[in-house]
Amino acid sequence: MPVGKITCFIPYPEVGTIIEELVRELDGEHWELEIIQANYASQIAAWRNVDTDVIISRGITAIAARQRYPDIPVVDIQVTGYDLMRALRQSQQRFPDKRMAIVGSAAMIYGARAIEEL
Repeated sequence: MPVGKITCFIPYPEVGTIIEELVRELDGEHWELEIIQANYASQIAAWRNVDTDVIISRGITAIAARQRYPDIPVVDIQVTGYDLMRALRQSQQRFPDKRMAIVGSAAMIYGARAIEEL
């Protein structure tokens, strides 16, 4: 019987798979897990029927969750170099002749200069 509910806002399905495995390994029978694929703060604002004990999210989505639901604890997943590289690679494939920029909060883009020349 679950003792609490965890809601995860994830940017892409692979993150959900990892979170499901972690919760199952750590204490899956005690937590109900809700996974919502959301990349934008506006998707957090549109989330209704808030019934959770903790939110796990990242970047601007975590910031939006903290602002929108101040009484619910928010665990922030760090944006990694892999995430940045993945986004840049997808952009290169979709828009090969365009210049790119990384825009985000200071915490999100920390270290972005290291990949500038890649």
